[in-house]
Amino acid sequence: RNRLLNQMTADAIGRRVVVGPYEATAMGNVLVQAMGAGDLRDRRHIRRIVADAVSPGRYEPQDTVPWDWARARFVELLRRWRAEPRLRPSRGRIWSQHILLPQIPNLLVSLTLLPMLSEMRGWVRLFMPDYSWIAWICGGFAVMWTFVRTGLILRSLPKSPALNTQMEDTHP
Repeated sequence: RNRLLNQMTADAIGRRVVVGPYEATAMGNVLVQAMGAGDLRDRRHIRRIVADAVSPGRYEPQDTVPWDWARARFVELLRRWRAEPRLRPSRGRIWSQHILLPQIPNLLVSLTLLPMLSEMRGWVRLFMPDYSWIAWICGGFAVMWTFVRTGLILRSLPKSPALNTQMEDTHP
């Protein structure tokens, strides 16, 4: 359904992108139920019905130059970091750019929870029920995502060689 995303995907990978209908899940559900009820014979019959009913969207690569440049830059950085590990970003820089800075929007959204955690929560629930539900849901997800995202990033970081050496020395 998102034409811009499909076109950008085609441009980024430099290949044709073929997309099906956005209601494919519902269509597949109905057709499988019809097959279960005996109205359709097999999967080939279902495929023929779908092929006759919808035509896939096709997106050809058009402007690949910026994507090619970004890919070349990324590969160049990886090669440089592999050849000279001292040029890799420091742990402090990784923390500031990839963990702390992206958390600011999450923390701002989680501020919606403050009235729900204060003495005003009864008043807010009574007179602003929509806000109270939005605050609980959005604020809760923001807090959870803060911890999940930080954990995922920390797990993906390479282990410090000095730490690994120390652990090997202490544990025979």
